[in-house]
Formats: sequence, structure tokens, C-alpha cells
Amino acid sequence: MSAMGRGSGQTPERVVELVREEVSRIGQNATARAIGIPLRSVQKYMDGTAEPTRATLEKLSAYSGLAIGWLLNDGITGKHGGLDFNLVPEDELPKVTCARCGGGLKVVSALYEDLHVEPCETCLEERVKQCLANRES
Repeated sequence: MSAMGRGSGQTPERVVELVREEVSRIGQNATARAIGIPLRSVQKYMDGTAEPTRATLEKLSAYSGLAIGWLLNDGITGKHGGLDFNLVPEDELPKVTCARCGGGLKVVSALYEDLHVEPCETCLEERVKQCLANRES
């Protein structure tokens, strides 16, 4: 799926889905009021025939808790922000090394400014051995 919006004149697929879900849950008028957009915009987004403005995307994001990049299906933004490293090509992943041994670490996710990595194999093995030794004593 490619990102719609940004000049396409169409509603991005994830925006269509979000608006349709809310309309089925609370109705068109309540959805328009809750998000803070005109009823006609809700109707156009449901039909996929209008491109939301940046201000509208910000309202949709604030209302739903979903990241604007994810709503636009930009291909790298996680549902709630940050980068989804499952979507980033391997050669574009950040290079991170273990502060303890200098070994390479695999980035598994990043949300906002928090970077989450898997421990390197060497340090993980040492940590397991240390835990087992602590249990035995």
C-alpha cells in the first residue's frame, strides 16, 4: 500500500477506516463534533474523496491517539508514533553497538526518543550465566 494524501486529492486509506469506524460507533454528527471537523468533511473522508489538511490530520491524531505518519501510511511510522523498524530496510537501520563489549545490537523498536534494542549475544550469554550462578549460591 502506498501513502495517499499529500496532493492526491483522495483520503488516505487509514483515515477512511478511522472515520468509518467512529461513524459506525457513534454516528456522523457525533464523529464530526468529537474530532472537531465539519460534517461534510466526515462524509467526504468516508467516501475517500477529500484530502485532509494538516490541521485536520492533527485533529484526527489527537482524537485517536494515532500518529499522523501512520494515518498517511508513510511506511515507517509506528501506529502510535516513533519508527517501526519492521518497516525500515535493513541497510537503513541505525547502527548501535553494545557499550559493554562493543558488539553489534539489533534495533527492535523506537518510540518517540526511546530506542529499544536486543542485548548482544555475548552479553546475553554472560547475563544468563550470572543469573544461574546467583541462583545456585
